[in-house]
Amino acid sequence: MKFLFVLLLLLSSRTYAAPLCEVYGISDSPQALTCKFQRDKIDLACLDGSYFLDGELVEMAFHLEVEEGPTPLVFRTKSGDLTVTLNSGRHHEAVLSRHGKKLIGNCRF
Repeated sequence: MKFLFVLLLLLSSRTYAAPLCEVYGISDSPQALTCKFQRDKIDLACLDGSYFLDGELVEMAFHLEVEEGPTPLVFRTKSGDLTVTLNSGRHHEAVLSRHGKKLIGNCRF
């Protein structure tokens, strides 16, 4: 009886981690970003293994091939793209393309 109690206690206290989000081709993908563009603020979040850009499902997340420098990450939704270039500092360059317009800003983890 004591064994059964301990077993139930162990199983009930076990925490299950939600699946992490991944950018295709990147081993250490960001799990959240906050990006600022002029007057707008955009949040990228990971929920149960899927990225969401301001609540809109990211259909595709990938990196752009570049010969030199940091690798730009692209988060594509139905309404547009967020491209983030991860730099070594705290601020990362970002371009938001939506409805035929491009906004330039920066993101933070």
